[in-house]
Amino acid sequence: MSSAVQGALKSQLEEDKAEEIEIGKQVKNVIVHGIAEPQAEESADRIDEDLLQVAAMFHEAKVETVKVESVIRLGKKSPDPSKSRPLKIVLDSEDSKWRLIRNAKKTWETRRKEVGRRYL
Repeated sequence: MSSAVQGALKSQLEEDKAEEIEIGKQVKNVIVHGIAEPQAEESADRIDEDLLQVAAMFHEAKVETVKVESVIRLGKKSPDPSKSRPLKIVLDSEDSKWRLIRNAKKTWETRRKEVGRRYL
């Protein structure tokens, strides 16, 4: 085999490996829409407010044992306080993600009027 072909194969294998790693990181993520933006000035305080809202959501969905690795607001903050950015929640495992999604959908379908507009 020529060195050009070997180089192309090696390059493709490296790209595939990098893509697999990226997909592996994403399997634990959940994106939630409709959670109000925190009003705190400090970044740490805003994260704490988001974590409190996530904890309340988990309690409502009866998945209190799910562990959160991080929460991140996606996109640029809007000057309009009524517009909230999506919230990316990184969980401890893919199993936790699916348990949350199953329970949340069951809970929110039965209590849609009380919950308001939240989307997973």
